[in-house]
Amino acid sequence: ILPFSETEALVEPTVLSYLPLESRVYTELIRDYVRERFDLNHYDVLFEEQGVIPMTADLAPPKKPTRIIPIGTASGMVKGSTGYGFLAIQKWSRTLAQGIAKGGYDRLPQPRSWLSSCMDRIFLSFIEAHPADAPEVFFHLFQRVPPNRLVRFLSDGAKPADIVQVIAAMPKRPFIHQAARVMAAGKVLS
Repeated sequence: ILPFSETEALVEPTVLSYLPLESRVYTELIRDYVRERFDLNHYDVLFEEQGVIPMTADLAPPKKPTRIIPIGTASGMVKGSTGYGFLAIQKWSRTLAQGIAKGGYDRLPQPRSWLSSCMDRIFLSFIEAHPADAPEVFFHLFQRVPPNRLVRFLSDGAKPADIVQVIAAMPKRPFIHQAARVMAAGKVLS
């Protein structure tokens, strides 16, 4: 919930699934949450929207520029583990525009670092293998990592100390196992 005032808020359910659910399910999730959390049975819905953010680290921009260059989700600028892309899109677009102004590119800039993509792959692999543990992992992440460090990490601006603190907040054994699985599958080099 993101409140705008004492009486208005954005309410958004987040569901991790392979396929989108029926629209009514999302409406029911919101209705049930608002009823249970706030004892609120009557309210007005001013606006509705629905979207799907792919949770994958495998989207990437084309390697060679063409006349049409995709941005956003289509080119891997939405961080698979968070669904956040605004800052990455701004940074990438600025870098691209500066390069075009200087004469163009032989190869397009990558939207995020190798380390960030690797950590996304490991995290997403963990969530896929242990979906029931996801709420606890997210809770520990937000409880154990200071907000400024967490925001930098989630928006791909992490400093080494931020990365260390995020890793320290995660359950070690299962994440080491998932890292080994991701490396064995050869996905850390993509």
